[in-house]
Amino acid sequence: MNKTLEYYLSLRYDIHLEGLEEGGYAATIPLLKGCMSDGETPVEAVTNLEEAKALWLEGAIEQNISIPEPQYHDYGNDIQESINRLLEKERTKA
Repeated sequence: MNKTLEYYLSLRYDIHLEGLEEGGYAATIPLLKGCMSDGETPVEAVTNLEEAKALWLEGAIEQNISIPEPQYHDYGNDIQESINRLLEKERTKA
């Protein structure tokens, strides 16, 4: 399946934001090597990063470069399974 730009733009990539010694802020997406931007404020840096991300992804798609996808873990299922085990344990005690 060929994934589209829209697909990749819909993914929630982690962002790294840091203040710069000379002032302003740098924002990067560590998973997308070289995808970075900056701004005078944190909001401006992240807003600029969204445009950089779109350009990065567009270039990768055009050049047929593999694009890493963020990995999510559904902790909700783990929590529910733990609760179910505890409830079952309590039921067997009775």
